[in-house]
Amino acid sequence: MRWIPCSLLCSGLLSLTACSVPVAYQPCAFRVQSGECFSQKPPADADLMLSSQQAIHLLLANAQESLVNKRIWVGALSDINHLHRNGTLGRLLGEQLGAALVQRGHLVMDGRKIFMDTEGHWRQADSWRGVARSGDALLMGTYALGADRVYITLNVLSVDRAHLVSSYAYSLPLGNNLLALLEKK
Repeated sequence: MRWIPCSLLCSGLLSLTACSVPVAYQPCAFRVQSGECFSQKPPADADLMLSSQQAIHLLLANAQESLVNKRIWVGALSDINHLHRNGTLGRLLGEQLGAALVQRGHLVMDGRKIFMDTEGHWRQADSWRGVARSGDALLMGTYALGADRVYITLNVLSVDRAHLVSSYAYSLPLGNNLLALLEKK
């Protein structure tokens, strides 16, 4: 058996590994792309209550007509890809937006009973006839999931004239809390 000097063997091994660095030894920022590194934290969650308060403030500030003393129907926001149903995030945002309106002195009517069935699906338009007789405006909206953000659009519709009174769009970072709300049905 012939012995290879240790320095020759070590230099040969080093030259083999220097040609290609295994992915496991790449920086974490590179390995996140391949799904091998989870040490980077997801973005911090936004304060949903604060963002709902700010959204209502800007929605009312940009309204084309006053919503003071108007009866406003508020329901859940819908997933833009599935407008006929809503999830936990949409229901929670609807509740928070309604609460923000009440805190500002507006008369809010719970749209869940009129607009949604017991499974959280939107009812057909013919069941909305009572809205025109009992409310002045309707707050509705959608949310869409992006790669790292949730995009939210709110609209206030005048019930008697069937036109938009105000609209506001914003986005929130997709942190662990939002991900959990999006996974629940």
